[in-house]
Amino acid sequence: MYPIYNLLLNIAFVISLPYLLLRAVLSKCEALERMGRLPREKIKFLSNKNVIWLHAASVGEVKALSTIMPELKNINPGYSLIVSVITESGKKEAERILKQVDFIFHAPIDLKKFVSRTLICLNPCALILVETELWPNLIKEAKKRNCWVALINGRISGKSFSKYLLLKSLFSETLSYVDFFCMQSGEDMERIKRLGADPDRIKVLGNLKFDRMITQISEIDKNALKKKLSIPVDVKVMVGGSTRSGEEEILVRVFKRLKENHRDLLLLLAPRHLDRMKKIERMLSHQKVDFVRRNELEGKTPLKNQKVILLDTMGELARIYAIADVAFVGGSLVPIGGHNLLEPAACGVGVIFGPYVDHFKTAADLLLQSGGGIKIKNEEELYARVSDLLKDEDKRKRMGKAAQEAVKREAGVSQKTAQSILSQLEQKLNG
Repeated sequence: MYPIYNLLLNIAFVISLPYLLLRAVLSKCEALERMGRLPREKIKFLSNKNVIWLHAASVGEVKALSTIMPELKNINPGYSLIVSVITESGKKEAERILKQVDFIFHAPIDLKKFVSRTLICLNPCALILVETELWPNLIKEAKKRNCWVALINGRISGKSFSKYLLLKSLFSETLSYVDFFCMQSGEDMERIKRLGADPDRIKVLGNLKFDRMITQISEIDKNALKKKLSIPVDVKVMVGGSTRSGEEEILVRVFKRLKENHRDLLLLLAPRHLDRMKKIERMLSHQKVDFVRRNELEGKTPLKNQKVILLDTMGELARIYAIADVAFVGGSLVPIGGHNLLEPAACGVGVIFGPYVDHFKTAADLLLQSGGGIKIKNEEELYARVSDLLKDEDKRKRMGKAAQEAVKREAGVSQKTAQSILSQLEQKLNG
């Protein structure tokens, strides 16, 4: 299957070449990195070092890395850690939160010549992939260069699993080059075994994002945060986090109905992609709902007539969940697969989500079993559940406490993952 994969990938590359050339004009550094051409000063700096290359696709995977990188450095500070990403938002997030990294760059396109060129430049002793980043040429070429390869925080969603099964012969060979799999759950383990992974190389260690949540939310002054956002202390807040197209409309309709009985309620909308902000503003204007952007609030207290705050900043949502009385996590009422359910849970806020949570199934099951989460099917159920919670403060507190305790019980994954990785890597290097 590798010859067919490479043929199709080369055809796709030729077709997309005009776009790539345009990207090269707009961002020369990114285009060169994607073709395996890295800055000379970085190559020189990394030469003769024990380099561990960690690859994360975008923001979510980068956040997962932020928990394990300090552990890797604590156990063995002698390694030089470098991180590759695919998206520009992932690169910005990596630059913002990864403090132990020596180099952040765009991953090469998964063509043999580009991957090989990158590997020659970096000469890593280990390649560590995050979650579902199973790039066939990257993995195979790394293995050819005697590089130890691992997958951490591994997960295989039901949707992805169906697609991988169609290409099982390709992924079976790809997985044979991976030395170690750290999977999030038993279900993920079974799926990757069915795709061809060696059972003796698999461990179920849990989700790194549990540690990320506990670390990030440990010290938040909720009243100070409300003041910063110009929200009066006595106002109740409904947060719609990481929302996708179609969900904002639902939340606004629900919010308008709730306002009939809860005059002190405010809606804070945090779209997953900020490039949709103007479209959401037009929708709010059409619905005759007063709104303000978060960036317009600094120093302006209190809010006047605005009923909705639009979060137009990056990296704030995880903390803002702390001021929520009720939180809905998006990507779940539309067939996206859901977004991070752990962020509001770690803040001690009960989590409401829709039926489409395949990407966070383990977290969803944990919250439902603990009583810290509510799954709803549609707009009407969302209204009924939120209305019920707004009327019952004790119920909100019990639900929030259950959610937070569930997250705390799952902490410690980053240390276990780092120890497992480095012990096996050092066995390989010393063997």
